[in-house]
Amino acid sequence: MQSKHCGWAFRARKMGRVHLLVMGLALGWTLGTPNLVQAQSLRWLGVLPGGHRSEAFGVSNDGGVVVGRAPNSQNDNRAFRWTASGGMQNLGTLPQFTTSEAYDVSGDGNKVVGVSVYVVPYGGTRRAFLWEASAGMRDLGNLPGSPVNAASAISSNGAVVVGWAHNYGPEILAFRWTQASGMQSLGPFPGSNRSEARGVSGNGSVIAGWGFNHLGERWAFWWTIASGMQGLLPLAACCGEANGVSDNGNIIVGRS
Repeated sequence: MQSKHCGWAFRARKMGRVHLLVMGLALGWTLGTPNLVQAQSLRWLGVLPGGHRSEAFGVSNDGGVVVGRAPNSQNDNRAFRWTASGGMQNLGTLPQFTTSEAYDVSGDGNKVVGVSVYVVPYGGTRRAFLWEASAGMRDLGNLPGSPVNAASAISSNGAVVVGWAHNYGPEILAFRWTQASGMQSLGPFPGSNRSEARGVSGNGSVIAGWGFNHLGERWAFWWTIASGMQGLLPLAACCGEANGVSDNGNIIVGRS
C-alpha cells in the first residue's frame, strides 16, 4: 500500500464469508482446491512520529502483532512492532547503526528479526538482529570472513532464525541461527557461491530459499539437518525460488 508519496502499513481482517477458487503454480505444485475464505476489511496501522509512510512484512500467529519498517522524523527507516493496544513501537537500531527493518515475528509475537544497516556515503554494512521485549535488539553475529548479513525469517516457536550472510570472498550463503549454535552456513549448491534462506517451518526443522546452481541459474531449495540442501525442480528449464514454508514444513511456496 505504498505510492511514490506516501503509504501506510495495514492489517486485513476477515469478516463475511465468500467462496473463492484459488489457483497458482508454486515450484511445481498446483494449488487449485476451492477454499472457503472471508471478505476483508483494512485497518491502517499508522506511522512513527514525524513519519509519513509504513510497510508491514510479518504477522504473529493470532494476527495481534505486526512488524515492518517506517521512517522516523529524520526519514531514517526504523523497524517497528505494532499491537492494537500499544500502536506502532519503534524498535531502534543496533548500536552505531543508522537504520533498521523488521521482516518477521515469532508465532507469539514476542521475537522480531530483520536487519540493521550502517550507511556511509560510499558504502556501509548490514547486520541481522533479533529483538525481544526483555532484551531489546541484539546482533546475531556473523559467518567467518565477513560481518555482512541479514535475517529474513524466524520459526514460529522463536528458536530458529534464517537469512543470508557473506562469507569468505564473494560467497553469500543461506544461514541458520540458534541460541546454542550461533550462525551456521547451510552451504550453496555444488559449484556455486550463492544461496539465501527465505522461510522456515514452525519448529525450525525445514528451511526454504534459493541458490545459484553450477550454471548460475537461480534454483529453489529446501533444507533439513538430515538431507542438507536439496533443489526443487523448476516448472520450466529455469529458474525458481522459494519464499515461504508452512508451519508443519510440508508445503513450500515461491515462484518459478
